[in-house]
Amino acid sequence: MLSPTVPTYFAGGSTLVFPPATFSYQWYKKVGIAAPVAITAALGGLAATYTVATSLNMQVTLLDCIVLMQPVALVANLPISVGGWGVRETAMIALFGLIGVPASATLVLSIQLGLLSLIVALPGGLLWLALKSRAPSLSVASSSSP
Repeated sequence: MLSPTVPTYFAGGSTLVFPPATFSYQWYKKVGIAAPVAITAALGGLAATYTVATSLNMQVTLLDCIVLMQPVALVANLPISVGGWGVRETAMIALFGLIGVPASATLVLSIQLGLLSLIVALPGGLLWLALKSRAPSLSVASSSSP
């Protein structure tokens, strides 16, 4: 039986059968929860970038950070490196170079932001590991053939 929340495609055709109306309500409910969290995380990243940049005496404005960090975040989240390391630094050097920030200062900023994100994520990772070890294991019981 198909799940009522998963769209079904007919074989050989392009007709899409949508699940009952509760699907759209559940989808909007999840977006209503996830969107504020994502916006808060993005604003926190922008605030961290601006704060660290000004602490390094870099001549950037808040508007510069808002405009330049969005493409950096997009590129850093692509699954082509571990944690965005290397990709984030390259993107930041290229983009901050457009407004005249030296590559060395931008590299320091990027490394500090990467380390800051590791420090922020560390408690969640440790909690995940602790709860993972206590989670019940799912094993498939083998049945003997007659």
